[in-house]
Amino acid sequence: MKLFFAAFLTAIFAAGCTHEAVEPTSAPISPDTKLCSSQTTIGERCAIAPTKVHPTQFSLGLKDVIKKRKKIANSKINTMELTAYLTKNTPPAVKGPKNIFYIVDGHHRTRAMAEESLTYIYIEVKKDYSAMSQTDFWNQMKKDNYVWLYNEKGEGPIDPAKIPASISMLPDDPYRSLAEDALEHGGFSGTDTLYQQFIWANYLRPLIPLDKVLNNYDEAVKDAVEFAHDAAAQDLPGYKKKAG
Repeated sequence: MKLFFAAFLTAIFAAGCTHEAVEPTSAPISPDTKLCSSQTTIGERCAIAPTKVHPTQFSLGLKDVIKKRKKIANSKINTMELTAYLTKNTPPAVKGPKNIFYIVDGHHRTRAMAEESLTYIYIEVKKDYSAMSQTDFWNQMKKDNYVWLYNEKGEGPIDPAKIPASISMLPDDPYRSLAEDALEHGGFSGTDTLYQQFIWANYLRPLIPLDKVLNNYDEAVKDAVEFAHDAAAQDLPGYKKKAG
């Protein structure tokens, strides 16, 4: 087992947390965890390949994915901690038609795990809509606020049936990364609101030019923090006034 995890860490460090592929890693499955299947029930945790879960959003912030890849690759995950890490970072999911599993949070970490070639991740099933038609399924997901209907340009709402089938196919939304960094720099507070950073991304999108986000990112983050404190943002989840 120790040799196995040593090989795992060696492969990750050799990849340097770039977008280059690394060798597949067979993450251990705890004895009380089964593979996700048609028999998986509400409240159950199961193991599934990160490339097999379906997303419930059209894009993600690749800067955040890179950060999470580094966390996976560093010494925080070692021989004794990989299973604990997967257990702690278990995204909520919905079992949909044809027994397809859709994650409703944790897209960035799941993408990072896919890019680090973890064979399995854990998910926890919160709802079972597998008996529904595809149309009824998406209507219910919208009622539950379990789907984000805007693309990487902030365009929407878009038919959720058009969401890419794989987490690996989601394109980059630079403003999603900007919102994440605005959160980390105190622009607003984290809440339990699903897709919170996307809500803030769409707020920031018309305020900060894309060229600045792409070419002068640190300054864009400073601007994002300032705009986040404006009264115009007071109805957004996690809003807080500027200190002092």
